[in-house]
Amino acid sequence: MKRILLFLLCITMSSVMMANHPNPYMQKGASMISKGKYKDAIAQFEKVIDKWCEYGAAYDYRCYCYIKTGNIDGAVRDIVRSVRTGKERAKTIELFDKLSLNAADKLIEELKKECEVNPLRRNLYYYLGLAYQAKGDMDKLFSYQQKHQEALEKKIRADALKGTPKPVPD
Repeated sequence: MKRILLFLLCITMSSVMMANHPNPYMQKGASMISKGKYKDAIAQFEKVIDKWCEYGAAYDYRCYCYIKTGNIDGAVRDIVRSVRTGKERAKTIELFDKLSLNAADKLIEELKKECEVNPLRRNLYYYLGLAYQAKGDMDKLFSYQQKHQEALEKKIRADALKGTPKPVPD
């Protein structure tokens, strides 16, 4: 009897843990992608996004599915959301490069909106520069690289004011 109760407890705990982590959904979505079932994969990544809205990889993979199904507007929205999470991932950069070849104007429009809402998110300026580079506008590329640098400096100053001064080595 104790073994049965222990077994049931283990099953219950593992199902609770799985429900509180995005990996099972991500794995199922990746499996759907490998089978070419992009709409089914999108549904899995939406489950992740609904519960963990800052989980950038879910936006990356859903973006990929949108590209494969021809939904460029959805792909642009998701890559911008992925960039907004602030975590650099190779997949984000790869997808951004792919989108900037065909949808640079849409990317620029969406990134500018994000910059208005989140002016201290320096990675937004970085990606805006990349979008302008894809269009061949080097002046705007350099302008946004400068804004990226300025936002980084503001963040460093703000972080320095928050914390206690660190001793300077001799």
